[in-house]
Amino acid sequence: MSSDVLAEELLTAVGEGVGKVVDEHVQRRPWVGVVLKLLYYGVPLGFALFLLNGVYGWM
Repeated sequence: MSSDVLAEELLTAVGEGVGKVVDEHVQRRPWVGVVLKLLYYGVPLGFALFLLNGVYGWM
């Protein structure tokens, strides 16, 4: 096997493991899902607004 295939399999295995742990935490603690959604959507949106404010001087 080439190193690219091994790296891809390793990355896939780690991603599946992390996904399972996150799913378990979200099922046990609903607020974890809210925090993750804030991180996934709120932070990039805030950063985009920050950049747009720098360009257009809205505030």
